[in-house]
Amino acid sequence: MNAKKAYNLRPKARADLQDIYSWGREQFGERQAELYLSEIFDHLDLIRNEPGMFPQVNIYHSGLRKCPIGAHSIYYLIGEDEISVVRIIGRQDPLKSLSGQFE
Repeated sequence: MNAKKAYNLRPKARADLQDIYSWGREQFGERQAELYLSEIFDHLDLIRNEPGMFPQVNIYHSGLRKCPIGAHSIYYLIGEDEISVVRIIGRQDPLKSLSGQFE
């Protein structure tokens, strides 16, 4: 049985969550923004429980995986001890948004 790994939100991923919540609250109200954020955290738990279930998108970085959620995608790396959540981005250009995240 595999032990669940903790996930670590990189600073850009934390900022993404704050932006998603702020924009959602402004556009749809606080309740809807909280529900959407809750969905994202449910998907982060799913990633924590089954990190290999989502496909690799090696075009951006070797080993990078992508989990779609609503209008966004969670980009993450599976490490030995933890899962590193790199970005949570919407319709932005992934190549541009992920640039500089792996140096």
